[in-house]
Amino acid sequence: MRKLLWPIGTSALLALALLPAPRAAGAQQAYGRGFGARIGADLESDNLLLGGHVNLGFLTPAIRFQPNAAIGLGGDEESFGVNVEFQYFLSPGAAFEPYVGGGIGFLTGGNESGAVLDGVFGLEADVSSTLDWFAEGRLLIGDDIHPRLETGFTLLSF
Repeated sequence: MRKLLWPIGTSALLALALLPAPRAAGAQQAYGRGFGARIGADLESDNLLLGGHVNLGFLTPAIRFQPNAAIGLGGDEESFGVNVEFQYFLSPGAAFEPYVGGGIGFLTGGNESGAVLDGVFGLEADVSSTLDWFAEGRLLIGDDIHPRLETGFTLLSF
């Protein structure tokens, strides 16, 4: 597990260094769409997670549709997972936007292969008008329970 903390910690420190000043009160949430990269750790299998996501936009001012996928490497068992996920933003427009969400997905690896329920909580902040940073905790529930910690960036582009 310790070998996974260095890349995650480095990414988090870099992200903190790039964070912007807080947005003005009443600033509007961007409705951009885009794609991004993520890195993290699966705490159940000790895997390093590498993945990506597609921000398909906001369905309402507070609900975003963002499917994601990740591969797990280097731990007890290699894995691959895909999640179809919705996120609810608790304070749209805030400098740091907390969110909760969930969805369904598919996870395969080791002795496990099948559908999973996906629950997520996190924090997102604008780095610039076209780049967002996030950190989140995730719980995948299938044959086993997989707690995960992830961080990454979203490039808002379309």
